[in-house]
Amino acid sequence: MNPHYDILIIGNGIIGCMSALKIANLSDKIKVGVIGPKTRYGSASVAAGAMLNVFGEIDYFKSEDNYIQRKLEIGCLAIPKWLEFLESYNLKPSVLVADSTVVYLKPDSTELESGCFSAIKKASLNYKKLTLESSNIDFLRNTMQIGSSADFIELKDEMAISTPSLFSWFDKKFREKKNIDLINAYAENVAPGGSKISITIGDETLYTSKVLLAAGAYSNDVLGDLSSELIPLLFGAGTAMQISLPDKLKDILPPKCVVRSPNRGSTCGIHIVPRENGIYYLGAGNFVTHKPVKGHRLLTIKYLLECFESDFTKKANKSLVEPILGFRPISLDGKPMIGPLGSCPNIFVATGTKRDGLTYSPIIVDDIFKWFNNRDRNKNFIGWEPDRKLISYGDRNLAVQSYVDNKIGGLIEHNTIQHKDIERVERELRNEAKIFYENICLKFNLDDNFGIHPEVLNTF
Repeated sequence: MNPHYDILIIGNGIIGCMSALKIANLSDKIKVGVIGPKTRYGSASVAAGAMLNVFGEIDYFKSEDNYIQRKLEIGCLAIPKWLEFLESYNLKPSVLVADSTVVYLKPDSTELESGCFSAIKKASLNYKKLTLESSNIDFLRNTMQIGSSADFIELKDEMAISTPSLFSWFDKKFREKKNIDLINAYAENVAPGGSKISITIGDETLYTSKVLLAAGAYSNDVLGDLSSELIPLLFGAGTAMQISLPDKLKDILPPKCVVRSPNRGSTCGIHIVPRENGIYYLGAGNFVTHKPVKGHRLLTIKYLLECFESDFTKKANKSLVEPILGFRPISLDGKPMIGPLGSCPNIFVATGTKRDGLTYSPIIVDDIFKWFNNRDRNKNFIGWEPDRKLISYGDRNLAVQSYVDNKIGGLIEHNTIQHKDIERVERELRNEAKIFYENICLKFNLDDNFGIHPEVLNTF
Protein backbone atom coordinates (compact mmCIF):
# COMPACT_ATOMS: atom_id res chain seq x y z
CA MET A 1 0.00 0.00 0.00
CA ASN A 2 1.39 3.41 -0.94
CA PRO A 3 1.88 5.80 2.01
CA HIS A 4 -0.71 8.41 2.95
CA TYR A 5 0.14 11.76 4.54
CA ASP A 6 -1.93 14.43 6.27
CA ILE A 7 0.03 16.96 4.22
CA LEU A 8 2.69 16.73 1.54
CA ILE A 9 4.89 19.80 1.11
CA ILE A 10 6.48 20.23 -2.31
CA GLY A 11 9.59 22.34 -1.84
CA ASN A 12 12.21 22.28 0.92
CA GLY A 13 13.05 25.98 0.93
CA ILE A 14 12.27 28.33 3.80
CA ILE A 15 8.46 28.32 3.42
CA GLY A 16 8.29 24.53 3.08
CA CYS A 17 10.59 23.84 6.02
CA MET A 18 9.01 26.37 8.39
CA SER A 19 5.54 25.04 7.54
CA ALA A 20 6.56 21.40 8.02
CA LEU A 21 7.97 22.07 11.47
CA LYS A 22 5.00 24.15 12.64
CA ILE A 23 2.41 21.63 11.42
CA ALA A 24 4.33 18.59 12.72
CA ASN A 25 4.57 20.23 16.16
CA LEU A 26 0.77 20.23 16.40
CA SER A 27 0.67 16.48 17.14
CA ASP A 28 2.88 13.40 16.72
CA LYS A 29 -0.08 11.79 14.95
CA ILE A 30 0.09 14.26 12.03
CA LYS A 31 2.13 12.76 9.20
CA VAL A 32 4.10 15.32 7.17
CA GLY A 33 6.15 14.67 4.03
CA VAL A 34 8.63 17.21 2.62
CA ILE A 35 9.53 16.63 -1.05
CA GLY A 36 12.67 18.23 -2.44
CA PRO A 37 16.23 17.41 -3.50
CA LYS A 38 18.69 17.15 -0.64
CA THR A 39 21.15 19.43 -2.47
CA ARG A 40 18.53 22.19 -2.88
CA TYR A 41 20.21 23.14 -6.17
CA GLY A 42 18.88 26.45 -7.49
CA SER A 43 16.86 27.12 -4.33
CA ALA A 44 16.23 30.85 -3.93
CA SER A 45 16.26 30.42 -0.13
CA VAL A 46 19.70 28.80 -0.03
CA ALA A 47 21.23 31.09 -2.67
CA ALA A 48 19.96 34.26 -0.98
CA GLY A 49 22.07 36.65 1.03
CA ALA A 50 19.26 36.02 3.54
CA MET A 51 18.80 39.68 4.46
CA LEU A 52 15.56 40.11 6.36
CA ASN A 53 15.02 43.37 4.52
CA VAL A 54 11.87 45.42 4.83
CA PHE A 55 13.15 48.83 3.76
CA GLY A 56 16.47 48.03 2.07
CA GLU A 57 14.76 46.52 -1.00
CA ILE A 58 12.47 49.47 -1.78
CA ASP A 59 12.69 50.81 -5.34
CA TYR A 60 10.39 53.77 -4.78
CA PHE A 61 8.07 54.99 -2.02
CA LYS A 62 4.72 56.71 -2.42
CA SER A 63 2.54 56.75 0.67
CA GLU A 64 -0.59 56.28 -1.46
CA ASP A 65 0.80 53.20 -3.24
CA ASN A 66 -1.14 50.22 -1.92
CA TYR A 67 1.40 47.59 -3.01
CA ILE A 68 4.37 49.27 -1.30
CA GLN A 69 2.32 49.85 1.86
CA ARG A 70 1.33 46.18 1.94
CA LYS A 71 4.95 45.11 1.45
CA LEU A 72 6.09 47.30 4.35
CA GLU A 73 3.28 46.19 6.66
CA ILE A 74 3.93 42.48 6.00
CA GLY A 75 7.67 42.99 6.45
CA CYS A 76 7.23 44.86 9.73
CA LEU A 77 5.03 42.02 11.00
CA ALA A 78 7.57 39.42 9.89
CA ILE A 79 10.71 40.68 11.69
CA PRO A 80 9.40 40.10 15.27
CA LYS A 81 8.13 36.68 14.11
CA TRP A 82 11.60 35.85 12.83
CA LEU A 83 13.16 36.80 16.16
CA GLU A 84 10.54 34.75 17.99
CA PHE A 85 11.33 31.72 15.80
CA LEU A 86 15.11 32.03 16.25
CA GLU A 87 14.80 32.51 20.01
CA SER A 88 12.35 29.63 20.50
CA TYR A 89 14.91 27.17 19.08
CA ASN A 90 17.98 28.99 20.47
CA LEU A 91 19.19 29.65 16.92
CA LYS A 92 20.30 33.27 17.26
CA PRO A 93 23.94 32.49 18.21
CA SER A 94 24.47 30.15 15.24
CA VAL A 95 22.16 31.60 12.57
CA LEU A 96 21.82 35.38 13.08
CA VAL A 97 24.89 36.87 11.36
CA ALA A 98 23.87 40.56 11.23
CA ASP A 99 21.51 42.72 13.27
CA SER A 100 21.49 45.91 11.16
CA THR A 101 22.09 47.15 7.60
CA VAL A 102 24.03 50.16 6.39
CA VAL A 103 23.02 51.49 2.95
CA TYR A 104 25.53 53.67 1.11
CA LEU A 105 25.15 55.90 -1.93
CA LYS A 106 28.17 56.60 -4.15
CA PRO A 107 28.77 60.22 -5.24
CA ASP A 108 28.55 59.22 -8.92
CA SER A 109 25.40 57.12 -8.57
CA THR A 110 22.80 56.90 -11.31
CA GLU A 111 19.54 58.81 -11.03
CA LEU A 112 17.71 55.50 -10.46
CA GLU A 113 20.02 54.50 -7.62
CA SER A 114 19.70 57.93 -5.99
CA GLY A 115 15.92 57.63 -6.26
CA CYS A 116 15.98 54.24 -4.53
CA PHE A 117 18.19 55.65 -1.76
CA SER A 118 15.75 58.53 -1.21
CA ALA A 119 12.82 56.08 -1.16
CA ILE A 120 14.52 53.90 1.47
CA LYS A 121 15.25 56.98 3.57
CA LYS A 122 11.72 58.38 3.29
CA ALA A 123 9.98 55.08 4.10
CA SER A 124 12.35 54.31 6.99
CA LEU A 125 11.80 57.75 8.53
CA ASN A 126 8.04 57.18 8.38
CA TYR A 127 8.46 53.97 10.39
CA LYS A 128 11.26 55.36 12.62
CA LYS A 129 13.66 52.62 11.55
CA LEU A 130 16.55 54.80 10.43
CA THR A 131 19.60 56.51 11.88
CA LEU A 132 22.03 58.81 10.09
CA GLU A 133 24.84 58.49 12.64
CA SER A 134 26.18 55.26 14.15
CA SER A 135 29.42 53.48 14.98
CA ASN A 136 28.97 51.31 11.87
CA ILE A 137 28.63 54.39 9.63
CA ASP A 138 31.72 55.95 11.25
CA PHE A 139 33.58 52.69 10.67
CA LEU A 140 32.73 52.66 6.95
CA ARG A 141 33.56 56.34 6.48
CA ASN A 142 37.07 55.48 7.65
CA THR A 143 37.57 52.16 5.83
CA MET A 144 35.70 52.41 2.51
CA GLN A 145 37.59 53.83 -0.46
CA ILE A 146 34.64 56.16 -1.11
CA GLY A 147 33.80 56.62 2.57
CA SER A 148 34.46 60.34 2.77
CA SER A 149 32.24 61.15 -0.23
CA ALA A 150 29.40 58.60 0.16
CA ASP A 151 26.04 59.12 1.88
CA PHE A 152 25.08 56.58 4.56
CA ILE A 153 21.98 55.49 6.45
CA GLU A 154 21.65 52.63 8.93
CA LEU A 155 18.44 50.59 9.07
CA LYS A 156 17.58 49.21 12.49
CA ASP A 157 16.41 45.58 12.69
CA GLU A 158 17.34 44.90 9.04
CA MET A 159 18.99 41.62 9.97
CA ALA A 160 20.57 38.74 8.08
CA ILE A 161 20.76 35.02 8.72
CA SER A 162 23.03 32.24 7.51
CA THR A 163 20.89 29.97 5.34
CA PRO A 164 23.55 27.20 5.14
CA SER A 165 23.47 26.96 8.95
CA LEU A 166 19.69 27.26 9.13
CA PHE A 167 18.94 24.53 6.56
CA SER A 168 21.53 22.23 8.11
CA TRP A 169 19.61 22.68 11.37
CA PHE A 170 16.24 22.05 9.66
CA ASP A 171 17.44 18.79 8.12
CA LYS A 172 18.82 17.56 11.45
CA LYS A 173 15.61 18.55 13.25
CA PHE A 174 13.44 16.74 10.69
CA ARG A 175 15.47 13.54 11.01
CA GLU A 176 14.79 13.62 14.76
CA LYS A 177 11.02 13.99 14.33
CA LYS A 178 9.26 10.70 13.66
CA ASN A 179 6.25 12.32 12.00
CA ILE A 180 8.25 14.12 9.26
CA ASP A 181 9.56 12.27 6.20
CA LEU A 182 12.24 13.91 4.07
CA ILE A 183 11.68 12.71 0.50
CA ASN A 184 14.84 13.32 -1.56
CA ALA A 185 13.19 13.70 -4.97
CA TYR A 186 11.37 16.02 -7.36
CA ALA A 187 7.57 15.92 -7.44
CA GLU A 188 6.44 15.23 -11.02
CA ASN A 189 2.66 15.53 -11.02
CA VAL A 190 -0.12 16.53 -8.63
CA ALA A 191 -3.57 15.07 -9.31
CA PRO A 192 -6.68 15.71 -7.17
CA GLY A 193 -9.08 12.79 -6.83
CA GLY A 194 -12.03 12.96 -4.48
CA SER A 195 -10.98 13.20 -0.83
CA LYS A 196 -7.30 12.58 -1.52
CA ILE A 197 -4.59 14.00 -3.77
CA SER A 198 -1.94 11.90 -5.44
CA ILE A 199 1.63 13.02 -6.13
CA THR A 200 3.83 11.11 -8.56
CA ILE A 201 7.54 10.72 -7.76
CA GLY A 202 9.29 8.50 -10.29
CA ASP A 203 7.66 5.08 -10.12
CA GLU A 204 6.01 5.84 -6.77
CA THR A 205 2.69 7.51 -5.95
CA LEU A 206 2.09 9.23 -2.62
CA TYR A 207 -1.34 10.15 -1.27
CA THR A 208 -2.30 13.05 0.95
CA SER A 209 -5.23 15.04 2.25
CA LYS A 210 -3.61 18.41 1.60
CA VAL A 211 -0.75 19.78 -0.51
CA LEU A 212 1.42 22.82 0.13
CA LEU A 213 3.09 23.82 -3.13
CA ALA A 214 6.15 25.92 -2.25
CA ALA A 215 8.66 24.89 -4.91
CA GLY A 216 9.69 28.41 -5.84
CA ALA A 217 9.98 29.14 -9.55
CA TYR A 218 9.29 25.48 -10.37
CA SER A 219 5.90 25.44 -8.58
CA ASN A 220 3.64 25.61 -11.64
CA ASP A 221 5.56 22.83 -13.40
CA VAL A 222 4.35 20.07 -11.04
CA LEU A 223 0.64 20.88 -11.16
CA GLY A 224 -0.09 19.07 -14.42
CA ASP A 225 -3.49 20.04 -15.84
CA LEU A 226 -4.08 22.46 -12.96
CA SER A 227 -1.13 24.64 -13.97
CA SER A 228 -3.22 26.38 -16.62
CA GLU A 229 -5.30 27.94 -13.83
CA LEU A 230 -2.29 29.71 -12.30
CA ILE A 231 -0.54 32.91 -13.25
CA PRO A 232 2.62 32.00 -15.22
CA LEU A 233 5.90 31.99 -13.26
CA LEU A 234 9.26 33.31 -14.40
CA PHE A 235 12.77 32.50 -13.19
CA GLY A 236 14.80 35.32 -11.64
CA ALA A 237 18.32 33.91 -11.93
CA GLY A 238 20.25 35.40 -9.02
CA THR A 239 24.04 35.18 -9.29
CA ALA A 240 26.11 35.79 -6.18
CA MET A 241 29.16 34.36 -4.44
CA GLN A 242 30.79 33.54 -1.14
CA ILE A 243 34.05 35.41 -0.77
CA SER A 244 36.77 34.56 1.72
CA LEU A 245 38.86 37.64 2.45
CA PRO A 246 42.54 37.44 3.43
CA ASP A 247 43.04 38.10 7.16
CA LYS A 248 44.44 41.59 6.63
CA LEU A 249 41.29 42.65 4.74
CA LYS A 250 38.71 41.44 7.27
CA ASP A 251 38.79 44.74 9.18
CA ILE A 252 37.38 46.75 6.26
CA LEU A 253 33.79 45.73 7.16
CA PRO A 254 31.97 46.28 10.45
CA PRO A 255 31.06 43.11 12.40
CA LYS A 256 27.48 41.74 12.40
CA CYS A 257 26.35 44.32 9.85
CA VAL A 258 25.11 44.10 6.25
CA VAL A 259 26.59 46.74 3.94
CA ARG A 260 24.74 47.42 0.71
CA SER A 261 23.89 49.87 -2.04
CA PRO A 262 20.29 50.64 -3.04
CA ASN A 263 18.80 48.57 -5.87
CA ARG A 264 20.44 49.21 -9.23
CA GLY A 265 18.57 48.84 -12.52
CA SER A 266 16.28 45.90 -11.63
CA THR A 267 18.95 44.14 -9.56
CA CYS A 268 19.58 44.09 -5.82
CA GLY A 269 22.60 46.33 -6.09
CA ILE A 270 25.72 45.14 -4.30
CA HIS A 271 25.37 43.76 -0.78
CA ILE A 272 27.94 42.21 1.55
CA VAL A 273 26.62 39.92 4.27
CA PRO A 274 28.88 38.45 6.96
CA ARG A 275 28.87 34.68 7.38
CA GLU A 276 30.86 32.26 9.53
CA ASN A 277 34.65 31.98 9.75
CA GLY A 278 35.56 35.19 7.94
CA ILE A 279 33.45 34.37 4.87
CA TYR A 280 31.19 37.00 3.29
CA TYR A 281 28.26 36.72 0.89
CA LEU A 282 28.59 39.10 -2.06
CA GLY A 283 25.56 39.57 -4.27
CA ALA A 284 23.61 39.82 -6.37
CA GLY A 285 22.61 39.99 -10.01
CA ASN A 286 19.13 39.29 -11.34
CA PHE A 287 18.29 38.01 -14.81
CA VAL A 288 14.63 37.15 -15.43
CA THR A 289 13.90 34.35 -17.91
CA HIS A 290 11.04 32.09 -18.92
CA LYS A 291 13.14 28.96 -18.33
CA PRO A 292 15.94 28.27 -15.84
CA VAL A 293 19.41 29.10 -17.13
CA LYS A 294 21.99 26.61 -15.90
CA GLY A 295 25.47 27.72 -14.94
CA HIS A 296 26.87 30.97 -13.58
CA ARG A 297 26.72 34.35 -15.30
CA LEU A 298 30.42 35.19 -15.34
CA LEU A 299 29.87 38.83 -16.31
CA THR A 300 27.76 39.31 -13.16
CA ILE A 301 30.47 37.76 -11.01
CA LYS A 302 33.04 40.07 -12.65
CA TYR A 303 30.76 43.08 -12.12
CA LEU A 304 30.20 42.32 -8.41
CA LEU A 305 33.92 41.86 -7.77
CA GLU A 306 34.70 45.11 -9.60
CA CYS A 307 32.09 46.95 -7.48
CA PHE A 308 33.59 45.48 -4.32
CA GLU A 309 37.09 46.53 -5.37
CA SER A 310 36.11 50.08 -6.38
CA ASP A 311 34.03 50.75 -3.26
CA PHE A 312 35.88 48.78 -0.55
CA THR A 313 39.37 47.52 -1.44
CA LYS A 314 41.63 47.11 -4.46
CA LYS A 315 43.00 43.85 -2.99
CA ALA A 316 39.88 41.69 -3.36
CA ASN A 317 41.54 39.79 -6.21
CA LYS A 318 43.45 37.82 -3.57
CA SER A 319 40.20 36.44 -2.17
CA LEU A 320 38.77 32.96 -2.66
CA VAL A 321 35.45 33.04 -4.53
CA GLU A 322 32.67 30.43 -4.70
CA PRO A 323 29.79 31.31 -7.11
CA ILE A 324 26.16 30.75 -6.05
CA LEU A 325 23.06 30.45 -8.27
CA GLY A 326 19.41 30.53 -7.26
CA PHE A 327 16.10 31.12 -9.07
CA ARG A 328 13.79 33.71 -7.56
CA PRO A 329 10.12 32.96 -8.32
CA ILE A 330 8.57 35.92 -10.18
CA SER A 331 4.94 35.92 -11.28
CA LEU A 332 3.90 37.41 -14.61
CA ASP A 333 2.53 40.51 -12.85
CA GLY A 334 5.32 40.71 -10.25
CA LYS A 335 3.03 40.11 -7.24
CA PRO A 336 3.15 37.15 -4.82
CA MET A 337 1.01 34.05 -5.49
CA ILE A 338 -0.28 32.95 -2.10
CA GLY A 339 -3.45 31.06 -1.24
CA PRO A 340 -5.51 27.93 -1.95
CA LEU A 341 -6.63 27.10 -5.47
CA GLY A 342 -10.24 28.01 -6.20
CA SER A 343 -10.82 24.72 -8.05
CA CYS A 344 -9.07 22.62 -5.40
CA PRO A 345 -8.97 24.33 -1.97
CA ASN A 346 -6.88 21.50 -0.47
CA ILE A 347 -3.91 22.69 -2.54
CA PHE A 348 -2.23 25.81 -1.14
CA VAL A 349 0.26 27.65 -3.36
CA ALA A 350 3.01 29.87 -1.90
CA THR A 351 5.36 31.29 -4.53
CA GLY A 352 5.97 34.36 -6.71
CA THR A 353 7.57 36.17 -3.77
CA LYS A 354 10.56 37.44 -5.78
CA ARG A 355 13.10 38.84 -3.28
CA ASP A 356 10.65 38.93 -0.36
CA GLY A 357 10.01 35.22 0.31
CA LEU A 358 12.58 34.80 3.06
CA THR A 359 11.52 37.97 4.88
CA TYR A 360 7.79 37.21 4.58
CA SER A 361 8.05 33.51 5.43
CA PRO A 362 6.81 33.60 9.08
CA ILE A 363 3.69 35.51 7.99
CA ILE A 364 3.11 33.23 4.99
CA VAL A 365 3.50 30.18 7.25
CA ASP A 366 0.91 31.60 9.68
CA ASP A 367 -1.51 31.79 6.74
CA ILE A 368 -0.67 28.21 5.69
CA PHE A 369 -1.13 27.01 9.29
CA LYS A 370 -4.64 28.50 9.44
CA TRP A 371 -5.52 26.91 6.10
CA PHE A 372 -4.28 23.51 7.31
CA ASN A 373 -6.46 23.82 10.41
CA ASN A 374 -9.50 24.89 8.32
CA ARG A 375 -9.58 28.33 9.89
CA ASP A 376 -10.16 31.68 8.21
CA ARG A 377 -7.04 33.01 6.52
CA ASN A 378 -5.23 36.21 7.44
CA LYS A 379 -5.94 39.28 5.33
CA ASN A 380 -2.26 39.93 4.51
CA PHE A 381 -2.34 38.15 1.15
CA ILE A 382 -5.96 38.51 0.09
CA GLY A 383 -6.07 39.50 -3.58
CA TRP A 384 -2.75 37.77 -4.34
CA GLU A 385 -4.23 34.30 -4.88
CA PRO A 386 -2.32 32.16 -7.41
CA ASP A 387 -5.29 31.87 -9.79
CA ARG A 388 -6.30 35.56 -9.74
CA LYS A 389 -6.49 37.87 -12.73
CA LEU A 390 -3.25 39.67 -13.59
CA ILE A 391 -2.69 42.89 -11.62
CA SER A 392 -1.54 45.95 -13.57
CA TYR A 393 1.77 47.65 -12.74
CA GLY A 394 0.15 51.09 -12.65
CA ASP A 395 -1.01 52.59 -15.93
CA ARG A 396 0.77 52.02 -19.23
CA ASN A 397 2.75 55.28 -19.20
CA LEU A 398 4.08 54.66 -15.68
CA ALA A 399 5.02 51.07 -16.52
CA VAL A 400 6.85 52.03 -19.72
CA GLN A 401 8.70 54.84 -17.91
CA SER A 402 9.76 52.36 -15.18
CA TYR A 403 10.98 49.96 -17.89
CA VAL A 404 13.04 52.70 -19.56
CA ASP A 405 14.47 53.95 -16.23
CA ASN A 406 15.46 50.45 -15.12
CA LYS A 407 17.11 49.61 -18.44
CA ILE A 408 18.97 52.93 -18.58
CA GLY A 409 20.11 52.52 -14.97
CA GLY A 410 21.48 49.07 -15.69
CA LEU A 411 23.21 50.17 -18.92
CA ILE A 412 24.92 53.10 -17.18
CA GLU A 413 25.91 50.97 -14.19
CA HIS A 414 27.57 48.44 -16.48
CA ASN A 415 29.24 51.18 -18.58
CA THR A 416 27.33 50.00 -21.68
CA ILE A 417 26.27 53.51 -22.74
CA GLN A 418 27.60 57.02 -22.22
CA HIS A 419 25.54 59.92 -20.88
CA LYS A 420 25.49 61.62 -24.29
CA ASP A 421 23.62 58.59 -25.71
CA ILE A 422 20.89 58.44 -23.08
CA GLU A 423 18.26 60.46 -24.98
CA ARG A 424 18.65 58.31 -28.10
CA VAL A 425 18.55 55.05 -26.13
CA GLU A 426 15.44 56.20 -24.24
CA ARG A 427 13.62 56.71 -27.56
CA GLU A 428 14.71 53.26 -28.75
CA LEU A 429 13.55 51.64 -25.49
CA ARG A 430 10.12 53.31 -25.73
CA ASN A 431 9.69 51.99 -29.26
CA GLU A 432 10.87 48.58 -28.11
CA ALA A 433 8.35 48.62 -25.23
CA LYS A 434 5.53 49.51 -27.66
CA ILE A 435 6.27 46.42 -29.77
CA PHE A 436 6.48 44.22 -26.66
CA TYR A 437 3.16 45.54 -25.36
CA GLU A 438 1.34 44.86 -28.61
CA ASN A 439 2.47 41.22 -28.55
CA ILE A 440 1.99 40.58 -24.83
CA CYS A 441 -1.43 42.24 -24.52
CA LEU A 442 -2.66 40.20 -27.47
CA LYS A 443 -1.25 36.96 -26.05
CA PHE A 444 -2.74 37.43 -22.55
CA ASN A 445 -5.86 39.37 -23.58
CA LEU A 446 -4.92 42.47 -21.57
CA ASP A 447 -6.57 45.86 -21.93
CA ASP A 448 -4.87 48.79 -23.64
CA ASN A 449 -3.86 50.57 -20.41
CA PHE A 450 -2.47 47.51 -18.61
CA GLY A 451 1.02 48.11 -17.16
CA ILE A 452 3.57 45.28 -17.19
CA HIS A 453 6.25 45.01 -14.50
CA PRO A 454 9.56 46.32 -15.97
CA GLU A 455 11.55 43.17 -15.10
CA VAL A 456 8.86 40.98 -16.66
CA LEU A 457 8.65 43.16 -19.78
CA ASN A 458 12.39 42.78 -20.21
CA THR A 459 12.03 39.00 -20.68
CA PHE A 460 10.02 39.52 -23.89
